[in-house]
Amino acid sequence: MNYGLSGIKLLLVEDNEINRDMAVELLNTQGVLTEIAKNGLEAVQKIEEDYKGNKYHLVLMDLQMPVMNGFEATKIIRKKNKSLPIIAMTSCALKDNLKECLSVGMNDYLMKPLEPAFFFTVIRNWVYKDKSIIL
Repeated sequence: MNYGLSGIKLLLVEDNEINRDMAVELLNTQGVLTEIAKNGLEAVQKIEEDYKGNKYHLVLMDLQMPVMNGFEATKIIRKKNKSLPIIAMTSCALKDNLKECLSVGMNDYLMKPLEPAFFFTVIRNWVYKDKSIIL
């Protein structure tokens, strides 16, 4: 199924190589242009380098990573960019995690392992929430 995501620019923040490879492979099936950050600090740096704030349509953010976790990275990103959709990706299904994700400024929450139809639907919903996006 085509979810209309071809040309979307996405930052995938994931420290686990297997999870990263699986997500990239899934995203490639839809023509998503994916850039990688291996921890929250790398994600913050990549987003800060994007001084115009329009390089990425969305961020997929793992929560538990070395160097800087997804919660801290999101707090820093939100100080400068309030509109970039940030979607948490985690294997931890605790209600407190969901609450914390939303409290630091994440927009949504995906469980690993990723279920492709739901994964693409969530991405599509957030990317096209602002109908002015031009691909």
